[in-house]
Amino acid sequence: MWPGTSRNRRPRAGRLPVRRFGSDFILEGWQRIDLTSLGMVSSLSFSMDSSDKGDFGINTPTYFALDDLTVTAVPEPGTAVLLTLGVVILAAGVSRRR
Repeated sequence: MWPGTSRNRRPRAGRLPVRRFGSDFILEGWQRIDLTSLGMVSSLSFSMDSSDKGDFGINTPTYFALDDLTVTAVPEPGTAVLLTLGVVILAAGVSRRR
């Protein structure tokens, strides 16, 4: 697999096609794929496709499970600005009362 950033630390996108197919059968087990080598990523997306399609889309069941996902909340830039503005307004109010 590939790291989540390029050499100059810029985000990088990639695809990992997972193909397990054969004649006409449904898989009876899970295929485990370790995504930790991606490092820190800003988004993940998944899509499913099948060679067994009808008029209304895929006929065979498609599913996946995601385990041990860690999400870190990142404050938006506006939060710091609003906090600073609030402190300035409070400080101005306190200094006027004196």
